[in-house]
This record gives sequence, structure tokens and C-alpha cells, in this order.
Amino acid sequence: MTRSLPVALCAALSCFSVSAAFADTSVTITATSSECKVSPPAEMTSNSPSIPAGVAAIRNRNFALARANFKPLAEKGDAEGQRSYGRLLMMKCTGLQDQAAGAEWFQKAADAGDAEAAAELGSAYMNGQGVTQDDAKAFALVSKAANAGLGGAQANLGYLYLSGRGVEGDPYQGMAWSVKAGEQGVPVALFNIAQA
Repeated sequence: MTRSLPVALCAALSCFSVSAAFADTSVTITATSSECKVSPPAEMTSNSPSIPAGVAAIRNRNFALARANFKPLAEKGDAEGQRSYGRLLMMKCTGLQDQAAGAEWFQKAADAGDAEAAAELGSAYMNGQGVTQDDAKAFALVSKAANAGLGGAQANLGYLYLSGRGVEGDPYQGMAWSVKAGEQGVPVALFNIAQA
């Protein structure tokens, strides 16, 4: 047992000396992105459109089948169909991306009382995706969704309060909403808390 202590101590000291050698080293990470150029998928129809079938189609990267399931439901006024179709239109590299139309479908679903659509539309307003960036509109929509208990919206609301976007900055409210989101397991909420 007395021999293991010096070995452990030597191992620890060698780690310190190695990390000291790299202390003056800088690392540059460059992220690049290229525009995704995917041609629009062929039109398809579904005899019995459903949300689960559309979600399965997205998992299988069959975006034409997803559209065939979501679009008819959205056009019939189904709020979940409108939200799902909006999400599909917001997705990149599907051949269907149309963020402005996606935001319109989110708006229709949010107007029908769909809290998830309100959260999605609030996020679109926060980031200027398909709509002109508008922090006041983002705050109103995200607040509605956060009050409905959606963790992602709670994290976004915490961020809006902490950063003073769309509302006067309020660190207490920012932390309170971030903690609520963190309790639901939303990882970005922990980032909000750490940065506050």
C-alpha cells in the first residue's frame, strides 16, 4: 500500500507538468457550413394522414411522406398538424424548407391555443427565422408557452429575462425560469444559470 501512494503522486505531478507545457498553446476551431442543396421531393399522398406516420417518415428521412401526412391535417385546421407541418418547413436539408410558411403555420396553431406552436413561433421571432426578429413578440409567445409548463420555453424565457431582450432585464425572473427548465432536464437552462 505504501508503494501506490508515490506512484499516484508521481502520476499526478506528471499530469501537472504536461498541462503546464501546453499552457501557452492556443487552439483555433473553425466551423464551416455549406448551403444544403436538396431538390424538393416528389408529391405524395397519404390515404389516412396522421401525426405518428409523419414523425416516422421524418425519422426515416422520407420528407415527401411526412408532408403527405402533415399538410392535409394542417389544411383541415388541426393545430398539431399545423405545428408539425410548420416544423417540417423549418427543417433544413429536406428540399421543403420554407421558413416563412413554417412560421405562418406556427401562427395558425398558436392562435388555436397550441402552446408548443407558440414556443416554436417565439423561438422563430427570437432568431429571425421566417419572420423579422422581434424580441417583444418573442417574449409574449415564449411567456405563454412557459406558463403552460414547456421546459424549452421556460429556458428561453429565462434567457430573455437574463439578457433583457423583449423585456426589462430581471435576473431574479431569469434565474427562476431557468431553474424551472433545469428541473425538467433542459440542458440549455443550466447554461443560462451558469452564465448569470
